[in-house]
Amino acid sequence: MMPTSMSASPETIHFNAVDRYYLIPESDDFDGAYFPMLVCGGVELNQPLERAQIVAAFKRINARFPAFRLAYELDTHADRWRKVANLDAHFEQMAQNSADMPLEIAEAEAVRANITPISCPLQATLYGEGRQLTLRIHHSFADGNFGLKLLSHLIVAAFDPDVYEHLPDLKMDYSLPIWRIAWDSPRQGLTMLWNWIRTFKSSVTDYKGTGEVVGYSPELIRNGSPVSVMRCKLPRSTMTAIGRVRREFSKPTPITLNTLIQVLIAHRLIELGILPPDRPVEYTQPIDLQRYKRDSVIYAGNLAGQVRLKIAPRDLHTDCTEFQSKLESDLEDGLPLSTLPSEWLLAATGRRFYKKINRDWLSSSVKTDGRFFVFSNLGILDADFKPAQPFITPQSQLALSGSLIGAPPLLVLLAILGGEGHLTFTYNPRVLSPSQIEQIASAFTPEWLAQHQEAVNE
Repeated sequence: MMPTSMSASPETIHFNAVDRYYLIPESDDFDGAYFPMLVCGGVELNQPLERAQIVAAFKRINARFPAFRLAYELDTHADRWRKVANLDAHFEQMAQNSADMPLEIAEAEAVRANITPISCPLQATLYGEGRQLTLRIHHSFADGNFGLKLLSHLIVAAFDPDVYEHLPDLKMDYSLPIWRIAWDSPRQGLTMLWNWIRTFKSSVTDYKGTGEVVGYSPELIRNGSPVSVMRCKLPRSTMTAIGRVRREFSKPTPITLNTLIQVLIAHRLIELGILPPDRPVEYTQPIDLQRYKRDSVIYAGNLAGQVRLKIAPRDLHTDCTEFQSKLESDLEDGLPLSTLPSEWLLAATGRRFYKKINRDWLSSSVKTDGRFFVFSNLGILDADFKPAQPFITPQSQLALSGSLIGAPPLLVLLAILGGEGHLTFTYNPRVLSPSQIEQIASAFTPEWLAQHQEAVNE
């Protein structure tokens, strides 16, 4: 499909319910600071870039692929994205230089503070002599998959404009309003409403707070709060071992990589005494809107919802099977969509009330949210990063980080490139230490996997 021209792009892009959730003020001053809900990708380059090249690359991307929506800025008062009038100034603002620092520190600095100004949806920053590049994106604008795809496009557009002009075309699409799920399938819409009626009580409980103690006492994460990042590359041998365990466990229930890695992390946290062994672990699986659409491919969308499941720890195989079975059952029932009517109901009461309820719930989530960690798999990046590979330092590792809002203390992001796993731990240093993160990462070794697989087989 040929890309649509910028003139055909809408003047405004309205938020869906999830977009609004990612743009929550820190106080009752709705004109004040907002939570830094950001995602960030970083890479080490084999030759230096200059800021002017980044600005030129943004212009080139916007002209060729308006589907990336680079020509929009955030209107926090109307909960929407508006087309920018002065593109030159806009793109200049989106490109920055910074002092030299390790990529882990650059990533941590990127996700701990808001993009300035808040109306700017994304920011590319060069470090030192221009050999390190980070791209951070406000989560109400797009998700991590979008960010990494754009990072690859940015590298190619900056280094080799001729190659960039011959990249495959992209479909023009924008964040999908939730109501289109019901419009696409009225029966699915009725299921959504019925599930909402069934789960409304639990939604109210979440908003009010249960007072449940979650086993740790982190302080709130706000704009400027400390955040740390640690990277870990998983060689082919480790990825092969993980795949072998997954296949072994996929009897009789097929186990996904996401399920296996989440359970591995949980068991390692229990083994280290970071999580209590006698309490259920609460897992999170993000679900994309595309799953519920019959005939639309979503390129630049955000998450429709999350399935959160509590599993009482036993052994790796049993936990994987139980988690996978429950997850598939909830997805079949459309439960990730069940809370959306609550979002509409809150939105109907007025923007200020909606933001206050979401902020208060988010700010006090340490009292109700049993998740100690969140894991997200950004998938196999070979196709997206192949054009950018000649400009990336050989054997370098991607950095992938995200905001820690309220809870949990740990976010684990995985991407796979060239058969290797690029794993990034973003964590709250007031709850976890660097040595603990290194101990958690030691679960991703063939030796640790073999030890626990043998225990299951016995």
